[in-house]
Amino acid sequence: MIYKRDVAGLLEEWLDKREIKILYGARQVGKTTLLRKMLGSRRDAVILNCERPAVADIFEGSDLVRIKALLLVV
Repeated sequence: MIYKRDVAGLLEEWLDKREIKILYGARQVGKTTLLRKMLGSRRDAVILNCERPAVADIFEGSDLVRIKALLLVV
């Protein structure tokens, strides 16, 4: 079951802006599910799970070459 989220309206406004967005919060509250539902089959957006060690390692290092490589692969 998917519940209506108060933040959904705000996220809808942000989707058409060409900026990087970071959605963070408590674990297991539906952040990824909400984003996947809202983004549908859009090809101009990327969802990265920073709980995955490989992804977190790239962002913690602040190495722009590795970050760009990650975004090109996804």
